[in-house]
Amino acid sequence: MGWILNPLTFGDYPDTMKRNVGSRLPSFTEKESNLMKSSIDFLGINFYNSLYVKNYPPESKNMEDRDYMQDMAVELITRLIENDTSIDEVLDSLKNGYGNFPIYIHEN
Repeated sequence: MGWILNPLTFGDYPDTMKRNVGSRLPSFTEKESNLMKSSIDFLGINFYNSLYVKNYPPESKNMEDRDYMQDMAVELITRLIENDTSIDEVLDSLKNGYGNFPIYIHEN
């Protein structure tokens, strides 16, 4: 979420993204950064469910569980978690992290 919203609200990519991607990530000029800051008018989202994942470090013995996308057709069905509060958590996270711009929920 931050790799899209951070430039539109703060004028730059998240620090974690800059560290992980390094020189492969394009940088913004000061003018570009200033043009992007607070340029978001609204956000439209499609929200269906939440998936909770846990990172297993490389030395973990649970490597077979490390990537749930490896066999998405099987794993996704068994790992869907429907939770009435999930969308509330997403909306709170957006408001707390990026401000109080209008959000339109297109699909839920």
